[in-house]
Amino acid sequence: MSSLMDTSHRHIKKQRLFRKLPNWKSLAGISDDEINAHFKLMPESYFPVSQISEIELHLKMINQLKQKIDSTVESQVKNPFVIKWSENPLSDTITITAVLFNMPGLFHKLVGALTLSGIDIVNSKAVTRMDDIAIDTFTISNSSKPADQNAELVDTFIEYFERIINQGEDLDYLISMQNYMIDSPVTLCESMEVDRKLTTSVDSKKGKIILLVQALDTVGLLYQISKVIFENNYTISSAHILTKRNQVTDVFNIEKFGEDTCQGCLDLIDLETQLGQIVIA
Repeated sequence: MSSLMDTSHRHIKKQRLFRKLPNWKSLAGISDDEINAHFKLMPESYFPVSQISEIELHLKMINQLKQKIDSTVESQVKNPFVIKWSENPLSDTITITAVLFNMPGLFHKLVGALTLSGIDIVNSKAVTRMDDIAIDTFTISNSSKPADQNAELVDTFIEYFERIINQGEDLDYLISMQNYMIDSPVTLCESMEVDRKLTTSVDSKKGKIILLVQALDTVGLLYQISKVIFENNYTISSAHILTKRNQVTDVFNIEKFGEDTCQGCLDLIDLETQLGQIVIA
């Protein structure tokens, strides 16, 4: 019953947003067909967690992606993408949004590029339209940096992401080299103070598997976790990251590729075993 109520709630939210379409037709360069298609192609779970301003941004970015694809056919760019960022002064965070056609391991490749850029991720969410256009959003820590420094960080992230997905650079190698270059060893005492925990549960209302990880905060940890999740054929729809001193607590909403949640739960043993090796290490 509760699952049906949640589905109904998502549909009602979608209809309310859809009725605001006349106010969106002034979006420069966005046709009615593109707006209508967005509502048809996005999963129902997208609408309850999306603000109108976010949907407008996504529409504009998808339009820019399609224009970019048309203009880069001759230049043989393998994976065109559009990335935008904005500051959130009230929360002292920055939002980075990436729009491109989905590819295997997209989430952990984005996380890897962010990690290489020295960017601390606070939250993330990912969604893919039925036409395979992916929208990945990351909330990152700002720490009251000047705007020009934030711009440099994002430019560095974009450069790494370009190198990874279009120039074929080895992400594992880049991450390992960064770990080697950073000379900030954690003392045995600090390591022993960190609680380590790995649990999985099922949220039948949202149709998601919830993965909770508590571990020692190390460079590339989120990348390692998200890569293992991908390699076990799960996809990440959202992630919440909390770091306090040397301990990180990550909560992931994941689901099995092409399978329902219940079936995906049957294959969790291998995933838990591999993640346990990262968490306990």
